[in-house]
Amino acid sequence: EAEPVIERAVALDSTFALAHLEHLGIRSQVLYLNAEDFVGLHAIALRAMRHRDRLTPRNRMRIEAAMALDDTNGSRAAFLLERILSIDSLDVDALNGLAFTYHRDGWQMGKSTDEIIAAYDKVLRVDPLSIRARTSRASLALLAEDSAKLAHAVESLRAEDTTSAYVLGTLGALRAITATDIEVDSELRSLAAQPAPVVNTVVRELQVHRPELADRYYGELLDNSRPVTHQAIGSNSRGLLWFAEGRMAGADSLLQAGFFEGLRPVVNRVFTAAALAGVGDADLAARAAVEMAEFVPVDSIQAFIATKPYRIWAMAWAIGAYHATFGDTTDARIWQQAIADLPIDRTWWNWTGSLAADIGARVAVRQGDLETAEREAREAYDLWLIHMNGHGAAHPEPAMRFHLAEILDARGATEQAEWLYRSFVPPHGWVSFYTPRASFELGRIEEERGNVDEALDHYLRAIRLWERGDPEVVGEWLARAQEGLSRLGGERASS
Repeated sequence: EAEPVIERAVALDSTFALAHLEHLGIRSQVLYLNAEDFVGLHAIALRAMRHRDRLTPRNRMRIEAAMALDDTNGSRAAFLLERILSIDSLDVDALNGLAFTYHRDGWQMGKSTDEIIAAYDKVLRVDPLSIRARTSRASLALLAEDSAKLAHAVESLRAEDTTSAYVLGTLGALRAITATDIEVDSELRSLAAQPAPVVNTVVRELQVHRPELADRYYGELLDNSRPVTHQAIGSNSRGLLWFAEGRMAGADSLLQAGFFEGLRPVVNRVFTAAALAGVGDADLAARAAVEMAEFVPVDSIQAFIATKPYRIWAMAWAIGAYHATFGDTTDARIWQQAIADLPIDRTWWNWTGSLAADIGARVAVRQGDLETAEREAREAYDLWLIHMNGHGAAHPEPAMRFHLAEILDARGATEQAEWLYRSFVPPHGWVSFYTPRASFELGRIEEERGNVDEALDHYLRAIRLWERGDPEVVGEWLARAQEGLSRLGGERASS
């Protein structure tokens, strides 16, 4: 009900900076509670920024923090929100914003799960009825692998009087996870009958925390009695999960059966990116590179960007990155130059330079020149200003971020690599096949440090995703993760 009122306010006075900020907050809350993607917020933030100079320093910082969050600059947002809290420690908006920043972008600042939980607890001490804080706190309880904490989280949400999709979906996922073997199938069927926004939230929670349960849920969604929207969610989500698990043959069978025919160029990018991350099928990646090159010839990139319905620039990057890593490096250089020659007037940052630098980094790795590889990979990361997990595994940015982590790791910069790896795992993110790969590397790093519990958690997350994967794709990775579990305490392997 608040949204149309605030829209009326900014329509009456387009220079009202605080009203624009309020519009941003209300709109983001509506999207959050309905489990919808955060789209359309950038323009609102820009309008607030244009008229902030007339405000007090505190309110200017509120607007600048919102803009930093929209730009995924978590460090900048956290700095501004912490300054606001130094003025007023009970500013609930700043507390909420800081908790969200730590949760989504805490890897940029080295924030641990305990620090994220503590940030949400501060929100709840000031505003015990905060739906966002209570729901996020409940979701974080899943990371603890503690049945008592899970039960408390479920009861806390059950006591919440709300109909928001996010709360209902999170509560439903928690119920499914804590259900007995006798109850779980009935619980999943009940959740499959919920509206699509609730279903999407259940999907996200289950795939992050219990992938085997998520796949059972997708089976319920794919039942012929379900609405077409639910069946589409089920088939798309199953494909994403199978990519994460390394079930490439299964994902390809879905593609060949026509489930993803309208998304074939996107799926081809995923096949390629999985191979780049070391958890793909070489034959499928090679086929994908050929199909993408047929779809967009190297000399037609500029013309096709304006006319083709897919991200032509991302396909060009995928082809170039494939050749840099597995194919002909001469072809890689041709695609690299074609990308570098694209005009960048469609964004405010040098995205063509970023993509070209990433291809250069991959060529350097193949040639054994890690010093040049690190320089190029850092340039690729720095030039691509938006670092977030919402793009998905088909997007170049997660691939560039993960590749930089691998190079830093290989060059002994373990701590820098660690936090880039952490960006792919809960609580900061879940990005298909990058999540188990990053989890394995984090398990190895924590084991080398002697942090047994942390290493076990990471190895277990990787195993939960890889244990159903194709042996030729993830068999070696799964064996190494299981060996890590065995070294540190084999009893966790069956928990």
